[in-house]
Amino acid sequence: MIIDWRFIVSKHIINRKWENGFLVTFDTIFDHTEDFAKAAMLAGGKLYIDAGANCGMWTLQASKHYDQVIAIEPTKTTAKALKTNLRSNGIRNVKVIEAAVSDKNGQRAFWTWPDGPMGNSLYYEPVTYTSDYGVSRDPSLIRTITIDSLNVNPTMIKLDVEGAEFDAILGAVNTIARCRPKLFVEIHHPENEQKIIDTLPDYEWSKHHRLMQIDGKQPFYQTQMLGAVKEL
Repeated sequence: MIIDWRFIVSKHIINRKWENGFLVTFDTIFDHTEDFAKAAMLAGGKLYIDAGANCGMWTLQASKHYDQVIAIEPTKTTAKALKTNLRSNGIRNVKVIEAAVSDKNGQRAFWTWPDGPMGNSLYYEPVTYTSDYGVSRDPSLIRTITIDSLNVNPTMIKLDVEGAEFDAILGAVNTIARCRPKLFVEIHHPENEQKIIDTLPDYEWSKHHRLMQIDGKQPFYQTQMLGAVKEL
């Protein structure tokens, strides 16, 4: 049998890289602006929920600090890359769910962002900080789930869900009240920030404002929030 080493090198080495100690697909986007919350997000515990897991930037890291990780990713090709990254690193304590997190179980229109899957969203406008971020197109029906419907007890919940962050919180209020997990929420629609704060009065928040610079578009600052139950 003749082995084509050129194919093996190009497919299994050149197309991958090491990031944070993990071997990942070469096209994975790693956003280190979230590192302000890294110590809290990777503090460890029984269960980490990664909603909007993408290719696994936080899923991979959390797998080493938590007994179990649930990674939720709605985009089929991205979920496939996530599963590949888990296999490549021999990680077995992660459950991948292909769905979008929302306030109800069922189906909703899921919009494709023309500039890449990181903007795919349950909303026509995934980001509303600026008028020229772009709108989505080609909607298709996708499965939606609530965090409450998982019937689990998370230590940490991370939400990066492209405008559906308030919907995701509404679908997790019972879990949050029962388990009081730490929360990381990336805000894509500015009005959702105060809605989330008002919905969870027992939580106090630290915030980070990251500068978003996308080629051909106006720069803007996006809010990321780290929440924990207020100390008495």
